[in-house]
This record gives sequence, structure tokens and C-alpha cells, in this order.
Amino acid sequence: MDTGIIVAAVAALSVLLIAFGVAGAREEDPLKQRLSQLGQMTAKDLQELELQMPFFDRTIKPLAARLSGSVARITSSSFSERTEKRLAMAGNPGDLKVADWLGIKAIGTGTGAGVLFILFGVLGGNITQGLLLGLVGAGIGYLGPEFWHGRAVKARQ
Repeated sequence: MDTGIIVAAVAALSVLLIAFGVAGAREEDPLKQRLSQLGQMTAKDLQELELQMPFFDRTIKPLAARLSGSVARITSSSFSERTEKRLAMAGNPGDLKVADWLGIKAIGTGTGAGVLFILFGVLGGNITQGLLLGLVGAGIGYLGPEFWHGRAVKARQ
């Protein structure tokens, strides 16, 4: 096997593990977090106040909200109902709605496909292999949030 492929695979796996680690981090109770923010109002302007928000709330959530409208149109109502029940079973982590969850899955799909295609197709020099592995990355990116969500449901039960 080519050394470049091994390095690219390890890099992709590392990015995936880091994403799972960040997503699995325990969040502070939203009420306590807001009260502590009110007690520490040291921001001088709106930009500084926004930068004090958690990374997930200021980047991933707005992007997921934009993508969720288009993704929600192609999903069935039964899928939406099942997803809503599973989010409730997990305690609505991050105060996510079904549309937000679908947006996160769309981001994961695009990111997984893009990373593996770039690593293997563009940098590896084999476009066909990059496309095939991009599809694998899309699958991993789509299913990855489900594994995290399953862990959250089990932890709550």
C-alpha cells in the first residue's frame, strides 16, 4: 500500500475522532451558563460578545439552520417524527430541533465526502479512487452523528 494513502487515511480518521470528541464534550446547563455570562459582562462590543459564545452555537448551528430547509423538504414525515422522538429520548442535546439535526447531518455528509475526496482524489492523484472514497466519507459523515446521538440516548437512559 502507498504511504501517502496511509497518511491520508490516518489524517481523515484523526479529524473524525476530533469531531466526535468535540461533539461529545459535556455542556454546562444553559441556565447556569447564561447567568454566569450576565455576571461577567465584559464585552466591549457586539463582535466580542458574539465571540464569547461557544464555537458550536456561533458556527455549526447557523449553518445547519440554513441547510435544514432544503434537507427537510426531501425527508418524509415519519422520518421527522422518529428523529423528533429520538432527540427527546436524548434530552434534546444542544436544544436541537429536527431541522437543526438534519442540517448537522448534511454538514457531516458534505464534510466527510469533501475531506476524503480531497485527500485521496486531489492530493492522491487518483480521481476515481477519490470519488469512491468520497462516497464512503459521505456515508461516515451521515452516520457519524447517529452514533453520537445513540450514545446520548443510552447515557440518558
